[in-house]
Amino acid sequence: MIGGPDSGKTTLALLKCKGILDTLAPGQSILFLSFSRAAVQEILKRCREILTQEEMKRIDVRTYHSFCWDIHSFCWDILRCHGRLLGGRPLKMMAPSEEGTRRTQFEGDWGAESERLKDEDGIVCFDLFAAATAELFEGSTHLRSWMGRLFPLVILDEFQDSDDDQWRFVQQLSAVEQTLFLADTEQRIAASTATDVADDMIVVNANDYGRQRRDNMMRMHYFVTHPDVETDDEIRRIAKSGQPFYYMKDLFSYTSVAAPRAFAACYRLVAQYVLRANLDHVLWENYRIEAAA
Repeated sequence: MIGGPDSGKTTLALLKCKGILDTLAPGQSILFLSFSRAAVQEILKRCREILTQEEMKRIDVRTYHSFCWDIHSFCWDILRCHGRLLGGRPLKMMAPSEEGTRRTQFEGDWGAESERLKDEDGIVCFDLFAAATAELFEGSTHLRSWMGRLFPLVILDEFQDSDDDQWRFVQQLSAVEQTLFLADTEQRIAASTATDVADDMIVVNANDYGRQRRDNMMRMHYFVTHPDVETDDEIRRIAKSGQPFYYMKDLFSYTSVAAPRAFAACYRLVAQYVLRANLDHVLWENYRIEAAA
């Protein structure tokens, strides 16, 4: 289903859900995946407008990352219980905080190291969850069938922004269950996002940027025009000191500066390329951030 913003894609998808909920067997539900927490909240709001409370109990709405990462989620249960199929041993999850510490202290190619940890030590880092889950389903017909019985219908929101590993995962879902893709081809982050954010914070054509990047850039512009040199210098010093941090909020723990001031400083330092973050996702205190090289 292809359409622009506010064209009714979510409404139509939920109406389709409403039409098949009565046909689900006990224990079955519909899975609705999206990229951001904000999008999930918007979908849940729309659910409350269209579905009854009983119908909402049969729809599982979550982010792609939550689906593969949350230790209580279905996919992590699969990796934890059946991960030995990937390397002959049960897999263990590396907590994001531990990954952040190791990555800060590791000298070399962290991507290669995370692959080694999975293959040799049976430890899966956050960035490899989608790939590991895809590999698992590619190698197990039984697990794919189980997935199809649990979720007869999977709705994938903002599918234009999926990466190769997510696409591998979705291909396995499509083989055993009905899948509905919602996409806006005019908001393809991977294809249209500029490689750099202009130093002067001016966007000539905002339609060339994804919605979340535009929101982050507007916040950066606001904070840049409201300077706080003292706090910026403090957060810059901490970021360059070698202290381990993974989330933005981890930087706050090393300073006595009030969290709102430190939060604004982090935005300004991202704009100055002192800190690095993925601007195509919600940039907030519980999101991943790192010192720029």
